[in-house]
Amino acid sequence: MTNIKRTISKAYQQLSNFDRVRIETLLNQGFSQARIARELNRSRSTISREITRGSVLQRIPGHKVALIYFADTAAYLHAQRRERCRPKTMLEKNPEFYAA
Repeated sequence: MTNIKRTISKAYQQLSNFDRVRIETLLNQGFSQARIARELNRSRSTISREITRGSVLQRIPGHKVALIYFADTAAYLHAQRRERCRPKTMLEKNPEFYAA
């Protein structure tokens, strides 16, 4: 058995909108999260977190409620999280100072 030591860390990449649509499609076809992860070459935990974050409560026939994943909802929520994570600019912090 060989021992491989990496000197360069692995670069992580965020899910694209195409990946989110693919997740939604595969879920609708009945694929498991592990199988979706293999199809997209991603970690199972990445897929699990994405499904959790992008799922919304929906009424289904029989007056029941279910969590259903929607790619467009997931993309919208992702954009909101990215917007909130950046630091505020000086103008956003002190608008009255720059209102000259």
